[in-house]
Amino acid sequence: MLLTAACLLPLALRGRTHVDPRPALVLVAVLAILIVGLAAWYTPFGWTEFGPRLTFPWIPALVLMALVAYGGVLAEPTRRLLAAPWRLLLVAIVVVALALPEIGYMWRPDPTAIGFFTVKTGPCAGPHSIGTSALHECQHELMWFRRPYGLYALPGVKTTGGVITSVAVAIALLGCLVLLREDVARAKVAPVGRRRLVVSVS
Repeated sequence: MLLTAACLLPLALRGRTHVDPRPALVLVAVLAILIVGLAAWYTPFGWTEFGPRLTFPWIPALVLMALVAYGGVLAEPTRRLLAAPWRLLLVAIVVVALALPEIGYMWRPDPTAIGFFTVKTGPCAGPHSIGTSALHECQHELMWFRRPYGLYALPGVKTTGGVITSVAVAIALLGCLVLLREDVARAKVAPVGRRRLVVSVS
């Protein structure tokens, strides 16, 4: 979400304030190369692989680039988004929902493997073997048209460890959002306070 906002920021604020579009263009180019390149090169280690997952190690660096380039400009929209408690709670719910498949997979990886990748017992079971076009077509159908791939991992959330982890992650993410809201609010007030100090001294 942060990368998307950083990439769209020059277009959204065009004409209202000066925003350098060059970092956004670099981010778009890097993301396009990663997605297209890794999606085409989906079996770097043999067997059957989901290539775009290999973009994950790049995400922290790209997020850091986005923050360095547009962190100051993004502060005000972030402050407005998180100002109302109901919007803060809604953002927290969305972020936690996006994290649930990862939590589920951490506690029960088998349903994902059996429900999606297993050839002998999964929904794509058949006489075809790993690497054949028939298997890939079935997996493509499952991932994009029947059920999003991340939902196959949700059974792990129902375990005891999954419930505890989900609650802990939800509390942590909500706390991070509250701290972020306070931080961007202070960033908005600070310049005003400095100007008042200068006036009083003079």
